[in-house]
Amino acid sequence: MDGQSSTFAQPEEGFRGVCWCTRRSEIPWQWSDSGFAAPCAQRADEDYDVFGVRAAELTYTFRNSLLYGVRIEIAGKEHCRLLIVSLKKAYAPTNRVERRGQCVWRWQTQETSIWVEWGGARDGLLTACLWGRHRMFADDSDTPIYLALPPRRNRFPGPYVPRQYVCYRRSGPITIDGRLDEKAWRDAPWTDFFQDHQA
Repeated sequence: MDGQSSTFAQPEEGFRGVCWCTRRSEIPWQWSDSGFAAPCAQRADEDYDVFGVRAAELTYTFRNSLLYGVRIEIAGKEHCRLLIVSLKKAYAPTNRVERRGQCVWRWQTQETSIWVEWGGARDGLLTACLWGRHRMFADDSDTPIYLALPPRRNRFPGPYVPRQYVCYRRSGPITIDGRLDEKAWRDAPWTDFFQDHQA
């Protein structure tokens, strides 16, 4: 590769001294057994004092077993201003802080995206989401769509059963021409909408 390394440079930013893209197995924290799928995790040894306020819940998201981001939930609107000031000091914006409506603030650093949202009367929770902006993650979302909800709000009512689709042999010839009126296409049942399992 012309003397260049084939690996990506490790980011310098992250959360509580752990860089984004660090493998879960290399993070020196104790994980609780949340009983949820791999993308979502919570610490058994969590310190809920974060950025000058007391968090109600912290949830970590992993993508391909790499630390992707953290979702911090705080009760009470009075903490909103303090949290935003603290986050701006810890993650100095490289661009302006964007305000979306009355309840959302977002900005970015070179390696981190920050999203702060107050739920208002709906649930009274303030949510701060931080996630890595790195080439190891294929996308650079400007909203926290990949960050998992806390396990208590992210469970199925019974055992998880993945959706299935049975692929049958074609019932007739198919011409790849963008037209779906051949018998073989008409005989194939439609799938449900696709969903990202991490979102």
